[in-house]
Order: sequence, then structure tokens, then C-alpha cells
Amino acid sequence: MDWFQDHVVGLSAGAWTALAAWLAVLVGVAALVYASRQYQRARGEAAELTQPQVAMFMEPSASDWHLIELVVKNFGRTPAYGIRFEFANPPTVGKYENSYEDQYVDIMPLNLPAEIPYTAPTQEWRIVWDSALDRRELGEAIASRFHGEVTCYDHPNANGKAKAGTSSGPPPCWTGRRCTRSSEWNC
Repeated sequence: MDWFQDHVVGLSAGAWTALAAWLAVLVGVAALVYASRQYQRARGEAAELTQPQVAMFMEPSASDWHLIELVVKNFGRTPAYGIRFEFANPPTVGKYENSYEDQYVDIMPLNLPAEIPYTAPTQEWRIVWDSALDRRELGEAIASRFHGEVTCYDHPNANGKAKAGTSSGPPPCWTGRRCTRSSEWNC
């Protein structure tokens, strides 16, 4: 108790002022560290929200109920560049123009472009994939499950092609990097 009386209670006014000043400096440094972390987090979240968010999916055609369309849409707030597709087994379609007398139809991969150069925010690219009625007739002869990836970039480089990047995984893309979304499509 004597130590407490001598060293804590018995401090001079100048010592208490110095102690309060150092405590204020420590609290200020802690507040700056906290504010800096919050700023970095908010900045990262804002960058994430402003990146292209490209997805590929199937949906029935608005013009004809039995037609299946393959849709690539940019749900993000910025343009997507150099959109490419990769499939373990590409989507297939029956080649009905060459059907045989025994009603056998050749099965071939869906003719997709190598790259969609650009999609604006909320823009979509569509292609008629197949007819649900024809696919039902073909039954097990035609695949109905497809695994693939959609890869996009968030900036073009000087010659109009996409910049290469090292980041892959689900969107969002970070500046100058590529984003990849893996999905499965079922007919």
C-alpha cells in the first residue's frame, strides 16, 4: 500500500499530465490503425462492387417456349472484356439438317464464338442452343449436363485485347486481372 501511495497517488501534477498525454497518444495511434483498416476494407469492397460479374446460364426463349437459349450476361457495374468459355465437355446439339432415314441425328458441339470481345453492364449475349422437344426425343443419346468456366477481364489493353492475369476463382475481378466463374448447366 505504501508503494501505491508513493508511486501512484503521490505523483505530481506534471507527472499526471505527462501520463495523460502518453495515454492520449496511444489511443490516437490505435484509432488511426483502426480507421486505416476500415478504409482499406471499404476500398476493397467498393472495388469489388465495380467489377464485371459475368455469368453463363440457360433459359427458355421468350419467342418460343421449347427453344433453349444459352445466355452470357454481365451483371456487374463495369464492362467485361475478352469473355471466353472453357468446357470439360462442350454443350452439344443435334445436327438435324443431316438426319438419317432411321431418324438418327448426328450430335455435334454447339458452335460458340472463341471470344465475346465486350459486354456492357447488364448487357447479355444469347444464342439459341436447342429445342427441348428435340432433346427429349434424343433422350440419352445427347448429353444434358455440362461443366464449364466463363473467363472475363475488366480492362482491355492498348491493342483491344484483354490483359492477362493470375487471379482465378469466382468473380469479382480486380483491376487488370481475369475472373473465372465455374458452373454446371443442365438441360
